[in-house]
Amino acid sequence: MQRLLRLLVAVMVFSNQASAQCGAGFAQAQINWDAMDFLKTTGGYATYVTTAQSQTQYFAFGTEKLTITHNYSGSSIGGISASNTGEAGSNGAGVDVQFIGNGIITLTFQTAVQNLKFSLYDVDVSQRIAFTANNSLGVAQNVTLSGLGSSVLSFTNNGTATARADASSSAVSNTSVNGTLNVSVPGSVKTITITVTNTGTINSGPASGQESGMFFLSDITACTTAAAFPTNYFATAKPFTNQPGYVLVSVNNQVYQVDPVTGKGKWIFTDPSGNNINSCAYDPYNKFLYYTYSLTGSPSATKKVMKYDFNNGSISTFITDVNTLGVPTYQSGLESGAAAFFNGSLYLGVEGYSGTTSNNTGRKSIVWRIDISGSTPATAIQAFGMPADDGSNQIHDWGDIGIYNGILYDFDVSVNGANINQYNMFTGALTSNIPGFTVNQTGIDYAGNIYNVGTSVSLYNGTTGISNTKAIVGSPALPASPSIGDATEAFKPKADFGDAPSTYDPNPDAPAVHELVTNLRLGAAVTDEWSKNTSVLATGDADDGLPTPSIVISNSNYLTSVNVFNNTGAAATVCAWVDFNSNGTFEASEGISVNVPSSSSTQTVQLFWPTPSTTLAPYSYTFVRIRVTSAINGMTTSNPTGYFSDGEVEDYRVQVNAYTLPSNLLSFEAHKDGLRSQLRWDVSDEVAGTSYILQRSPDGQRWEELQRSQAATPAAQRSYSAVDARPFPGVTYYRLQLRKPGGQALWSAVRELVWSNDPAFVVRPNPSAGTARIDVDMPADGSGVLRIYTGTGGLVLEQSLRLPAGSSSHPIALPGLLPAGTYLVELQTGPQRRTQRLVLRR
Repeated sequence: MQRLLRLLVAVMVFSNQASAQCGAGFAQAQINWDAMDFLKTTGGYATYVTTAQSQTQYFAFGTEKLTITHNYSGSSIGGISASNTGEAGSNGAGVDVQFIGNGIITLTFQTAVQNLKFSLYDVDVSQRIAFTANNSLGVAQNVTLSGLGSSVLSFTNNGTATARADASSSAVSNTSVNGTLNVSVPGSVKTITITVTNTGTINSGPASGQESGMFFLSDITACTTAAAFPTNYFATAKPFTNQPGYVLVSVNNQVYQVDPVTGKGKWIFTDPSGNNINSCAYDPYNKFLYYTYSLTGSPSATKKVMKYDFNNGSISTFITDVNTLGVPTYQSGLESGAAAFFNGSLYLGVEGYSGTTSNNTGRKSIVWRIDISGSTPATAIQAFGMPADDGSNQIHDWGDIGIYNGILYDFDVSVNGANINQYNMFTGALTSNIPGFTVNQTGIDYAGNIYNVGTSVSLYNGTTGISNTKAIVGSPALPASPSIGDATEAFKPKADFGDAPSTYDPNPDAPAVHELVTNLRLGAAVTDEWSKNTSVLATGDADDGLPTPSIVISNSNYLTSVNVFNNTGAAATVCAWVDFNSNGTFEASEGISVNVPSSSSTQTVQLFWPTPSTTLAPYSYTFVRIRVTSAINGMTTSNPTGYFSDGEVEDYRVQVNAYTLPSNLLSFEAHKDGLRSQLRWDVSDEVAGTSYILQRSPDGQRWEELQRSQAATPAAQRSYSAVDARPFPGVTYYRLQLRKPGGQALWSAVRELVWSNDPAFVVRPNPSAGTARIDVDMPADGSGVLRIYTGTGGLVLEQSLRLPAGSSSHPIALPGLLPAGTYLVELQTGPQRRTQRLVLRR
């Protein structure tokens, strides 16, 4: 029977540190069996754990792993046991791992350690235990052995590479230290092998004098060069100034982002399977949410881990069956489990209790560290475990887990006594607290604040209490009778940013940024991204609110217009700024503000700057920023930067235009034609001898002549054209000089064409009623693969294409039964992938 320690105050449970002295560059790590399981194949583990799984087990040792292999089987593997209590003065404390009889046990460290210490207990009745230790080069290391009390052990070759202990023929009680063998290896150890032979048994006489041949392995302590766990791991999700520090919360089959300070939540996605979402873990670096299903009706068959990709909104299966990674699951499968994400790994809690009225499984509920290689689960390593039952009662039930600075927080919601266990995954120290509140799920924000999350959210004080309890209010509202499945680590959502040069957002913690809502925006659409797409010409985003990217001078006033969609049911505010003094910042004096009422249709809002103080000359360029947010947010012209909870920001590089072009130049246009540039200009009242010099530039500073032409005869109106067969890579600028005979040179506005070495494509028509094509521009002959995915990531079409240099058009063979909806169209050429969205209407 496993010992259960329940205290009304916090307790520390950890092994003797064995006075391990670690040199420079080393730190002490420990395997603490009070917080680990050791898989066996009998009792409650039968049919769930194979002999192979039991004979090769992986344990988290700091940030690395320790592999324990052995050749024991069946009842000779006792697993975790509290039977031995003769531990005073040994290298361990608490529960141990029990073995019976002769065999070989090998400990292999991921990287070599120093000053290795452990103990073997109840070594008696002629047992012989020999040790072989080697460093990473295979060089044998000296092993030092010692006994305790009136030891029944004698030593041969002690302190050498062939150290051995022999027990007398006497039996030793499990409460005595006389059979305790302390083992230490001061040198560098990669592997140590323990060979047990000559085990004797005593099966007659008083029970206190009998011996079955069992012995016990204690906690394991060593000095390691393993990297320390990172501190402030979730700082990557630090919110912008005034933005909430969110966590994710699963409610039924939906996921919300929740501000744990106010309780305000916003819906993010729904899993279309209809299954409840549980065991959520968020990777804030790659923006993946890992989760399992719950309340499926067949828990033992629930072994799948799902992944939601916040980068593209797709749902996929991350692990089809965790059993294939060596993770045993029991009657509850992966339901009613727990999860966390930390230091690049998924920590997945598997419930050990039976899920029935049987509470004598003798198992532990285990957290497995699933290390991820690229985007693939690589290995499963045991990181933590607590007893699931005590033989008659369930004593552990995962609420959730969270990890911060290498400390695992276990929110245990057992009906027979909730606990909050805190386990240091490096040192092995275990703390248990009896909470004075109802334990639920675990959320951790960017700063390491830990929250107790149910239908309300509260700040956990780290011991037994909570504060600042707020009901979770969703937008849209939470489902009726919500089932709160899990909460996660810090989450920072996508948002809309400005894309003007970086000087316009001088504080990286407070740029112009808006979280998105569907009913308040500039133009027809809004883009969201993880960070600001700074660009020299404010072209980093696909902004569309400004119909004509220019401002017009009229009697020293400046004006333009913007399209605004505000269907929120309340007023919104539009603020706009022009960098009139060209100093690279937007200032309150350069801004204007307009109130926009709610409407079901897009409104055109006039923006008017009356006689501003400016150094801008006609036909020069400057930058404009336009922002919209709900009026209740209080935006003014003093807010060209900063966070707002809704709306959008758009930046433009605009030309300051008068009402006419220079002289009699009616128009000057530049367009892309495949890989070439087409230039055209129209003039009126042309005078014979008027010359036109067409120039181009790679950067808008250095100009070269592309073409020169001259009017031989006068004309009331005439059109000219030119072709640039080899534009500059990236961006090419064009301008036209017009020179009349005997007159001064006049210049057109500068036109810009952006080129890319990557293939670009457009889906047409879009939306489509059932037939569509893609138009592709290629820099050279090649081939590609066209794929179409559903919104949840399912592949519905794959089509190979031959792509000639220049422009080409290719029909898309859309399946006739494909339902209406929004699909993702991907074009892959070599390693490059480009995507567009296709709206299909039937």
